[in-house]
Amino acid sequence: MNSYDIKGLEFLEKIDDLISNNDLTTKDSLFEVLDHIRLKNGCHLGLRLAEKKGMGDDSWFYTYKGEDPLKNGTADIEMLREKRNYIYDDLIVEQTNMGAWQTYLLFISPSVLPLWWHANYKGRSYFFDRDNFKGIFPFCCDPVPLKIQDIPQPSVTKRKDHFIVRCPNWNDWEGLVRDLLNVSFDENGNISINDFNRKVLYEYHSGVCF
Repeated sequence: MNSYDIKGLEFLEKIDDLISNNDLTTKDSLFEVLDHIRLKNGCHLGLRLAEKKGMGDDSWFYTYKGEDPLKNGTADIEMLREKRNYIYDDLIVEQTNMGAWQTYLLFISPSVLPLWWHANYKGRSYFFDRDNFKGIFPFCCDPVPLKIQDIPQPSVTKRKDHFIVRCPNWNDWEGLVRDLLNVSFDENGNISINDFNRKVLYEYHSGVCF
């Protein structure tokens, strides 16, 4: 387990805490864990949880100023759905390996937040604690087609003007996948994320259909 695994575990624990306490005024405390990221002055973090209706729904974080539109009843869900794509405009990220890693954790948050029906295809499990996966296929088969120790650890590599983030994860309809993200910053500190090279390391399909 490396420092990225440890931070990943802290992140997942904090996600669970925020879901359990969704009545909190803001979700700004996420940045007590993602401590290489901070909100710009006057901005707050909100969380919209999936609703159990329709063909599927997902959850996401969003930023806002003033009152939380979900709490005061003025929310336009489609507007918030669009705004989640611009959450990084309201954040300041430390331009370090850990800052890039924490940017990745926020980026993958929709895959670990609650999902409903067809949206479950987006769900992923992360190997921050590899012992958690000894009871699931393919790691519990005999013979084992894939060993826990064969799973690469998450890593961040700094290039001249960007960071490369690599992280393995498990999806029941793809198998073992290695994410590869490019996190870059312009001269004003604005963040750009490019999810450009996801690689399937071990193919698997659970056969479950929603």
